Amino acid sequence: MRILLLIITPIIIIGVVRLLFEHIESKNAQILINSLTKENVAVKLPKSYLVVGILFLCVCAIFLLVYMLFPDYGTGRGYWVYIGFFAFSLLGFIPIFVTIFWRITFSKKDNYFVYRNCFGKKYIVKYDECLNYRSTDNVIVLRTQKHKFIIDANATNLELFLAQLTKKKVQKA
Repeated sequence: MRILLLIITPIIIIGVVRLLFEHIESKNAQILINSLTKENVAVKLPKSYLVVGILFLCVCAIFLLVYMLFPDYGTGRGYWVYIGFFAFSLLGFIPIFVTIFWRITFSKKDNYFVYRNCFGKKYIVKYDECLNYRSTDNVIVLRTQKHKFIIDANATNLELFLAQLTKKKVQKA
């Protein structure tokens, strides 16, 4: 029975992650189609990242709550278990904050875009300041004269932003 559980668990996890990414791609396609005719476009992270962060936060908080309600005094575990569960609960806030605050907004006619990082700090970047951008499987790295911006490859409307970079003659590295 234990071997069966060890075999089925990774299969279920891989299946759920694959379904999540397929959902992200289908939602991104719908948002992209809706944004084609708009003048002002926002590049944001998918709402699925927010859901994953909330689920991770809830699961860790439930484990912490269960451990607090049913402590195991005989094993010699101390407060480090509480601290560990609390730290993992805080890790759930990272995708939540990044999904809520991070975005790139641009207009198809303007010569600049606005990059807002996950802490809410805004950068107004002119396309002339952009040196190049590099695409990998997971991220797009946009280099300017002063900064390096990292963009998640699963962001919505990313294709429109990359088309805008190409239109404004930013070179692909």
